[in-house]
Amino acid sequence: MYELKKQIIVLAIQLAVSIIFSFVPGWTTIELTLYEQILFSISLFIVFLLLDILWIVAHRLNLLSREAELWLLRNNGDWELSNIRTSFAKIIQNSYGKRDLFIAHFMKEFQRLSNKIKDVTEKQELRVAADHFLSVENVLDAFSGDDERIWRYTWPLSAGQKLFDDLPWKRYFEATTKMVIEKKIECIRSILILDNASLINDSGIKKLMDFFHSNERMDCRLILYDVYKKICSDNELPPHYIDFGIYGRRLLFRTEQYEPEIIGTFSKDANLINNYVNLFDAMWNADSVTIKNPSTVTEIVTLEELFKFDND
Repeated sequence: MYELKKQIIVLAIQLAVSIIFSFVPGWTTIELTLYEQILFSISLFIVFLLLDILWIVAHRLNLLSREAELWLLRNNGDWELSNIRTSFAKIIQNSYGKRDLFIAHFMKEFQRLSNKIKDVTEKQELRVAADHFLSVENVLDAFSGDDERIWRYTWPLSAGQKLFDDLPWKRYFEATTKMVIEKKIECIRSILILDNASLINDSGIKKLMDFFHSNERMDCRLILYDVYKKICSDNELPPHYIDFGIYGRRLLFRTEQYEPEIIGTFSKDANLINNYVNLFDAMWNADSVTIKNPSTVTEIVTLEELFKFDND
């Protein structure tokens, strides 16, 4: 109903503009007959109408494309569920009763999956292991449809720690760097969280800062861990989440543990994402809180050079 009213208003405006502009020649040295003015007015209105129709068609095609994409996703899900039902029916046929081990096992799996999906739906959060999301495709999809294609993230660093001691993180860093180079995302901003102030002189961290400084649309700032905890507390956010990443304004990832594997939580909660964006930007823009990247290198430090330096 709202769209119909909006279209009626637009048509009325277009008609009024067409009539008004049909008398423009009268304001100049050009003289038109009444018939020519009416013809000019109708022609102008038809042009406006055609432009409006083109906009409506384009808008409708976008909606249909989105609906088709959602239908395909639902269809793929239904296909998998149908396969599960078919296979489970065969298990039932070969069972020895309601206490059959196979049936009991998969009923628990069904309940576990049902509860997990329900929990994700209600909380807009998904807890996963690192290997479940470290792929270029998933990174790109996280930015899909977002006007602000900026990747903000924190990076906790300690004395004696290699930059890329974890292979999945190394792959992820490489993938996102290439996305910036290929302009698939606008920029990368990283806040390095240091255990102590002396780490600013660490050779590995210096090389990392040189990398950020020498590559376009990539930068970093530094903050001490104790200061970070204080800022989090002041903003009523849990300080134990020292490793988080924000994908535009659509997705948030917070690391919960590193050993024996990296496990964290994705969130689509708009309020939570907004809180972390505000926290990050407040730290990024405050010289009293974070230290600007002190690197002054003029030659570009490549990804390969950074990885080689970290391995040596």
